[in-house]
Amino acid sequence: MNQSNWHIISKVVPNDNRIVVLEFADNTIYDFDLKPLIKKGNLFECLLDDNNFYNVKIGNDGRTLEFPNEIDFCADALWLKAHLEQPKLEIKPHKVGLNDPNWVWSREDCYD
Repeated sequence: MNQSNWHIISKVVPNDNRIVVLEFADNTIYDFDLKPLIKKGNLFECLLDDNNFYNVKIGNDGRTLEFPNEIDFCADALWLKAHLEQPKLEIKPHKVGLNDPNWVWSREDCYD
């Protein structure tokens, strides 16, 4: 991969509830929720310990997110995950109703 296409983590902030806020060089912000990964008896169990979880850092010049015990995540994978999980804009028909032949789409009726 051409280095100009690499995604770089520029800032990391561990928050309560096992969420790490990431900021990328392109200003993408992502709340990386580690709760689904952390299970008793698996590799990520050590992140239940605050000393491990809050000791997160940026490694490899922004190319990885690193925790103690050799747990790391690729910046490109996290950037892609951030963009795949963004909420989708949902559009609903104007209040006239779907059964009305004169119904129209209205920007005011869009929500995310």
